[in-house]
Amino acid sequence: MPAQSTAPSRWPILQHVLFLLFLSCGSINLCHANSSPSLHTTPPPIDVVIGVDGGTESIRACCFDAQSGQILGKSHAVPYVTSHPHPGWAEQSPTDWYDNMVGAVRRAVESLPSSSSTSSTSSTSYNIRAICCDTTCCSVVALSQDHTPLRPCLLWMDARSAKQAKQIMDVANDGMHHHILKAFPELRVNCNGEGPISAEWLLPKAMWIKQCEPEVYENAEIICEYQDYLNYRLTGKMVASGCNVAARWHHDGWDVLEKNHESDND
Repeated sequence: MPAQSTAPSRWPILQHVLFLLFLSCGSINLCHANSSPSLHTTPPPIDVVIGVDGGTESIRACCFDAQSGQILGKSHAVPYVTSHPHPGWAEQSPTDWYDNMVGAVRRAVESLPSSSSTSSTSSTSYNIRAICCDTTCCSVVALSQDHTPLRPCLLWMDARSAKQAKQIMDVANDGMHHHILKAFPELRVNCNGEGPISAEWLLPKAMWIKQCEPEVYENAEIICEYQDYLNYRLTGKMVASGCNVAARWHHDGWDVLEKNHESDND
């Protein structure tokens, strides 16, 4: 009868090792399955144009898709204060215009959607391509040599310059306008220089500043409008609005447009 071995059996040990190898292989396969490359790709940036609208009571900003024109996010308006020192007068702070525009633009940009509609994990990016401004016309600003406002603006609804508007029409109606048109043919617009002209417009408002606040007028490097001031603050360049020049400054707008077109082609 063979003697029984007193050495421990190796089968349980081998079985245990095989079982651990099986688990190891299974976990490796699972790891590979979970680490497969993602099928999602990052979408290209969306080109955005910011529209700014400076109104009588507030300034608003909104973001638009530059390709489709679709509104992106939400529009935001920031109000400003209008003062009335005397009946028929209306003034605002040009500095408030710019500061409130910055606030409106910031809030509009912050409202842009942060995630794409196809994936909750992929972030949408944006390229701000342009800022376009429009404002109420004939809100007149006197600026110093460093383009700092010298006084509150004369808002478009300010009627204090009615006397100066009449002075302009008196000159036009007494026969002198023929000599003026001969010297300055670009003023032939607006009924051939014979009016009418409104107290809302820049020319009589600038005359009021000259006649009633001569110190301000003497220190003014530029007298411009709301939109010109905003565009200067954004670009560092002082350029007058062609629309205002043609419609309310008694200037030949076609001449302005032709010169701008020539400079764009240079």
